[in-house]
Amino acid sequence: MFTVITVEAASAAYHHTDDTKQYREQLAAWRWLRRLLNIYLIVYYTRRMFTVITVEAASAAYCHTDDTKQYRHVSGAVLNALANIAANVRGTGARLELLTRLLELFVQLGLGGERATDREPAPVLKASGSAGNLGVLIPVIAVLVKRLPPIKNPKPRLHKLFKDFWLYCVVMGFTAADSGLWPQEWYTGVKEIAVKSPYLVSQTSLRSEMRELQYTSAVRNDSVSLTGLQDLKTQILNLLDHPPDVTVLVNKLSFAPCMYLQSVYWLETLRVTNSPEPSLQPIIEYLSDTALQKDKSGMWLCVASVGDKVFQKFLDVMSAKTKDVSRERELEGHAQFLLVNFNHIHKQIRRAADKWLARLVDRFPHLLWNCQVLWSMLDILQVLSFSLELDANQETPLLKVPGTDFTMQLQDTLEGRESIVKDFADRCHGIVQEAMKWAPQSTRSHLQEYLNQVPNSTLWHHCGLALATGALLGAAGLNRLSAPLPRSALDKRPPCVTQDSAALLAVVSQRSRYAGEVAGAVSAEGGGEAALWRVGARHLQALRDAASTGSETAHRAALWRATALLVHARQHHAHALARRTLHALGMRVTAWSQVEVFTEDAMTTAVECWQWLTTARPDLELRLLQEIFAAWQCTVDRKMGLFAVKEPDTNPLAVDEGMCSYKSC
Repeated sequence: MFTVITVEAASAAYHHTDDTKQYREQLAAWRWLRRLLNIYLIVYYTRRMFTVITVEAASAAYCHTDDTKQYRHVSGAVLNALANIAANVRGTGARLELLTRLLELFVQLGLGGERATDREPAPVLKASGSAGNLGVLIPVIAVLVKRLPPIKNPKPRLHKLFKDFWLYCVVMGFTAADSGLWPQEWYTGVKEIAVKSPYLVSQTSLRSEMRELQYTSAVRNDSVSLTGLQDLKTQILNLLDHPPDVTVLVNKLSFAPCMYLQSVYWLETLRVTNSPEPSLQPIIEYLSDTALQKDKSGMWLCVASVGDKVFQKFLDVMSAKTKDVSRERELEGHAQFLLVNFNHIHKQIRRAADKWLARLVDRFPHLLWNCQVLWSMLDILQVLSFSLELDANQETPLLKVPGTDFTMQLQDTLEGRESIVKDFADRCHGIVQEAMKWAPQSTRSHLQEYLNQVPNSTLWHHCGLALATGALLGAAGLNRLSAPLPRSALDKRPPCVTQDSAALLAVVSQRSRYAGEVAGAVSAEGGGEAALWRVGARHLQALRDAASTGSETAHRAALWRATALLVHARQHHAHALARRTLHALGMRVTAWSQVEVFTEDAMTTAVECWQWLTTARPDLELRLLQEIFAAWQCTVDRKMGLFAVKEPDTNPLAVDEGMCSYKSC
């Protein structure tokens, strides 16, 4: 019924017959009825009609017969109908079913075009009109895919169709947007489809999957000449920048593996450049593909080279993003992901993760001393050390990394686990040393806070804590009394006299002490937001009083308590206005108090508190810096410290010190 109505209504529009109004009314009634029917029924009854019309209209380009225009005049209406159904179908299951049908139609059109070109004297698949007939379906598929979540673990049939889809996109040139060969709408549709497409990995661990590519591919090997195959290999090597080890392997590949490499390259490149939240997960999925790892032709190395190029695109995309908190959280997650895969069970993936982590830090150096990255690194080290206590003869569990959504799979043998722990501990030590080199104060503050964040139940055997403590003590510089002394004087004194180790541990003690005081005070007041406000009012007023009196001892204790209050406030979900008010008052008093008590001890205490606040409350860092800058400007305006008016030097020849200066003499 729907077939007759649709075709006749479309035909009437072109032929201007008297039945136009009748069929249009019937079509409108059917549209109303469609809302009451299940989408599966619509797909079932319309799929064959749409397929026949679309395929026959496309095939007419190759058949020089009298019935060339039999379906061509309604193919546009059919495409519009498909687009409308794709835009209105409801339910993930129904959308996936429709997507499967559309991809089947896409592949069927490609096969039909290939068969038609086989009948020509000089078949040239890419230049044939079949590319245009395939391209008109891309916007329809894109409309449907945009309404779906990222497709993961698809059914085998849908997965195979996506492989064929990307094969045809590469062959027909739908991925090369710079060529200008096809309408821009098609390129845009391919980008949208790439964001949601499943990974082109094997769904089984059989080595034969890679060998079967030449038999299961939608485009046959014999459809490409030797010259065309060599051109294809040249294109791949140009995309990969001719790496020496991969060049030898690519030159030995047949047509199907070459097309697979190009499909993976363009799919993952388009995915990472067009996704709102680019991820490194797809690259690792390909490298973890068991069929690729078992392949004897070196496909794993070729895909790894593709992964290097995709990672370069990823770095460019992340660099182009706005430098805000959202990008910082993304970078932290990517660094944590690479740290986890640094301990992958496969050695090749560990090497790739190590290489990409180095490139990520090279592009974004601040990740070296990022608080979350350092803490996650030490947590992973603790998880790995815990794995040494597990029985290697029992089933290997998946261990969760604290503070993240990542899990780690362990080696089957104790020797393998010990080797991974040793390698990762060496890497952690190197990262901490490099962070200490470029940002010593921030790195020390993060490690000091980590000592207070470790759960009490694991304090006695926490290897991450041990590494952090060793790094702090190893990076301890000279104290204030020993810093100006010459090397000859330092050599005469023991390290316990000259080094600043005591100050590093004293800061940890101060943070723990005042954090406990504030937490206890809030709990004694009954807990909650009201108690936090009452305790905060007392501590902030105490800091103001200490600053007005000029007492260094009172100022030191009050400033530590005020800072601990701001750190403790992160645990309370207060009203937005109240939270901003508390933060504004606390940060203003914390940043300005040392202006009134302008001594070396007061300034040292303020710097330690600021370091604590930026580590524990990174969300307040920008506002704290604004207050610190304002306080600094205040000292300039008041001519304090470095900006104070210099007293004139006394002439050593004067009889009295107050009698004469160089200027007056």
